[in-house]
Amino acid sequence: MQKKLYHIMRPKLLLSITIFILFSEMLYAAVPVIQSFSPSSGPVGTLITINGTGLAPSIGMAIGGNSGLIISATDTKVVGMVMPGTTMGTVSVTTGNAGSITVASFTVTPTPYPSQQQGAALVGTGSIGQSRQNSIAISADGNTAIVGGYNDNNEQGAAWIFTRSNSIWSQQGTKITGSAGVSPSWFGTAVAISADGNTAAVTGTKDNGSRGAVWVFTRNNGAWTQQGNKLTNPPSIYQMGEGVALSANGNTLAVTSRGGLTIYVRNNNTWAQLGPILPGWHSDTSSGYAKVVISADGNTIIASHASYGYFTGGTNVYVRNGNTWAQQGGMLFGKQLDDDTEWQGSSLALSADGNIALIGGMHDHAWVFKRNGITWTQYGETLYPVEKSDASEVAMSADGNTITMTGYTGTDINTNVGASWIFTKTSNGYTQQGNVITTSNVPKGFSASALSANGSTLINTSFNLNNQTGGAFVYVPSEIKPAQSIAFNMPLTTFTYGNADVALIATASSGLPVNFTIADNNPYSPAVVSIVNNKLHFTGAGTATVIAKQFGNENFSAAAPVSFIITVNKAPLTITVNDSYTGVGFSLPKFTVKYSGLVIPGDAPRPDYFTYTTTRVTSSPQGVYPVTATGPNLYKYNVVYKPGKLTVLSRDRITGDITKTYGDTDFYLFGVPVEGLTYKTFESSVVKIINGKVHITGAGGAFVYVYYDGSKYFLKRIDVAQAPLTITAENKVGISSKPFPPFTVNYSGFVYGETAADLLALPTITTAANSSSPPGNYPIIAAGAMANTGNYSFIYHNGTLTLGSLQTLYAAIPTKKVTDPDFYVFGAFVSGVNYQSSNAAVGTIVNGKIHINGVGQSTITIQSSMGSISKTLNVIPAGGSLILTQPKINSAVSPNGDGVNDVLTIDNISEYPDNQLTLMNSIGVKVFEATGYDNNNNAFKGYSLSGSRLPAGTYYYQLNYLANGQQYSKKGYFLIKY
Repeated sequence: MQKKLYHIMRPKLLLSITIFILFSEMLYAAVPVIQSFSPSSGPVGTLITINGTGLAPSIGMAIGGNSGLIISATDTKVVGMVMPGTTMGTVSVTTGNAGSITVASFTVTPTPYPSQQQGAALVGTGSIGQSRQNSIAISADGNTAIVGGYNDNNEQGAAWIFTRSNSIWSQQGTKITGSAGVSPSWFGTAVAISADGNTAAVTGTKDNGSRGAVWVFTRNNGAWTQQGNKLTNPPSIYQMGEGVALSANGNTLAVTSRGGLTIYVRNNNTWAQLGPILPGWHSDTSSGYAKVVISADGNTIIASHASYGYFTGGTNVYVRNGNTWAQQGGMLFGKQLDDDTEWQGSSLALSADGNIALIGGMHDHAWVFKRNGITWTQYGETLYPVEKSDASEVAMSADGNTITMTGYTGTDINTNVGASWIFTKTSNGYTQQGNVITTSNVPKGFSASALSANGSTLINTSFNLNNQTGGAFVYVPSEIKPAQSIAFNMPLTTFTYGNADVALIATASSGLPVNFTIADNNPYSPAVVSIVNNKLHFTGAGTATVIAKQFGNENFSAAAPVSFIITVNKAPLTITVNDSYTGVGFSLPKFTVKYSGLVIPGDAPRPDYFTYTTTRVTSSPQGVYPVTATGPNLYKYNVVYKPGKLTVLSRDRITGDITKTYGDTDFYLFGVPVEGLTYKTFESSVVKIINGKVHITGAGGAFVYVYYDGSKYFLKRIDVAQAPLTITAENKVGISSKPFPPFTVNYSGFVYGETAADLLALPTITTAANSSSPPGNYPIIAAGAMANTGNYSFIYHNGTLTLGSLQTLYAAIPTKKVTDPDFYVFGAFVSGVNYQSSNAAVGTIVNGKIHINGVGQSTITIQSSMGSISKTLNVIPAGGSLILTQPKINSAVSPNGDGVNDVLTIDNISEYPDNQLTLMNSIGVKVFEATGYDNNNNAFKGYSLSGSRLPAGTYYYQLNYLANGQQYSKKGYFLIKY
């Protein structure tokens, strides 16, 4: 019996023992311990490392009740990211077995922003050929970066990992290449990296005949190995991998292709596609997606193709619900500034929580969008650097508080200056922080950029560096700079459209210049005001917000923007109906209006927008009738309409004859334009009808048929008299017993552009003198001209031929000015005489006349069969007497203080005290200017306008000076040597 009882009790005992053991293990596992965590403060995007025991499985972490994001977790260590919205509070970890445990407080600090370069360029070793190290990604803390070089080893491609320790960067291991690549792979086209820097993705768009692929690598104890096989799309989809993105924990991967967007997830080190390919767009200029970014938690993706819609570009948002992806809202498209070709989506960035999206354009524009619930709207103004630039690469910190735009300065890609602009978030947008960050000797500027999640590290690349080996530059924050503020001083905030431009007055407490922008309060209405040369230029009526900004410099941080609202009232405008004419029984004319108070002609409405009314009807008698107009509302004007007059002409005025003269201008048949009439004439040799006016073609009589009300007509006679043409024989001078000079005449009275070439016969020109006539005066007689079709009547005037000896004709040449026209030595042409000038720089002989070439003196030698004589030609400036000496600027200056050539010397400048000297550097920026330059106290000694010493090099000058009442200018260049 006891034995049986034992056998009955044994299973129950074993079950109790088992339950006890399991319960004991649960009690033991339910006591996680946090031993330490670091750091204790940092910005959003900071990675917190929590050390302890019993931390697995970790299913959540929080700071002050705000959720963080777990990046990796083991039983003894949890790494999590500080997410947007966190301020400060205790750090807690929630485990799957025993709830949560907290530890000391973490404080969130303001997001920093980079402002200075850290170390030299990072160039991957082991490259083969022109590797073009360009694509870039960086970990959340900025301590691990990956650079891809798609052109390495004949386009097989490679990638390099760099790590930072104590501000020193070094390459980690050898270059990375993918297995099973089908060359040319372009491995390194795009790269991505997880928040902790332990997972990296590298794409190759040309792999396997441009189908493309993506490879994933993981780091363990500083060594990188490929994780699984390369990931590929179906064979029908090409160019996979122009863009790639990894979630913060590295477990979600998104990659673009011509087919759209493919998403993979990692589970137990194995990658699998999640859902179907998201197809994206297909247009005449784009297919699928090119760029992609993903939120830290992997639940929001934005993807773009900058070539969509004929290069307007576009961006879509996708969100994950479980294992399903769906598009959220419509296309994101920023407000345009220039034209329809913005290339929006050339680059992308996304905040850690996926609620702030940054879209870059091809050149220097960027747009920020914020998500509220499921709705996306543009946040603030379109971003663009203050300086001339091309900044097409964008990046953003985890909280969206810091934005970078990267490219090159100026408008010329060959300036070889890489540049980044920093913007920080304000209550209503973003403001530029400080001056542009530049790095010289970067061929064609930067071509890619990445910003760490904590905002502390910016890394820019240029594939043209080192003869297209490529490389990267790192930038970090500088010391904290003093704050500054802006104060507006605008006495008026209400204006009227058409007012003169008004200067904007605002000062920064730092003394730095203030920049102004305009935000129209209704972006869909016409613009109200613009800024031209720091002045308000009024372009419409309504309200607008003027924003003053100061971006800081090496000594001051950026000021908070200050704004005020201006009101622009409508301008008064009077629209008056123009007076018009018609005849008794005629139809109404076409009415028009005139404007008083129109600011610019382009504001006038189209003529067909007006409606006219009048009391005159077809049967109304002659007289004056009012005409009124009504028209459209003009948003820029308060309009007052005034009537015009319609004059109805009597039959007597309509049918009377007209007398004109050949050469008269075109005219209206009734003296005024009369609508509703048509004209015809059969005497085209006398008159023609052109654009409703009579155009005279010849002398004589003609009838014009005037048609009204269809086929009705009456005749109007026009008599055109001949035009008087005066022909005057020109006076001539000759030498007795020598051949006469050629006789010529002047014509006065040609009309309609006609000349003597249009005459049927030219006049004959005779004189009573002959070769034996003694010295004296003889008449020159013109007669016998004939005109085509008799359009001219001729009036003749005689000229005079003066004969004399060479000596009696001799007289000194009057002093001439350099601007005087060509002239005859004797006041007229003299035949049988030759001329020579001793100084061609002063005067030359052209067609028997002296042509003045410049200031100075020349001897004019006159030769004939009777001998030769000389005359002196003196030419002075247009404003006065001859300048004997000219100012001359030395070609070099060496202002090193040794007492030799320390001053830029201008020879003879003391003779021209009324002067101004302006010096410019090689890019045209003014560096020095002085009025009354004297080579002594008021002289250039090597220092700029601001007092800084100018570097050696080539500079350009412009010297303006006054001589004898006339302004002169000299331009050239000189060298500064030390």
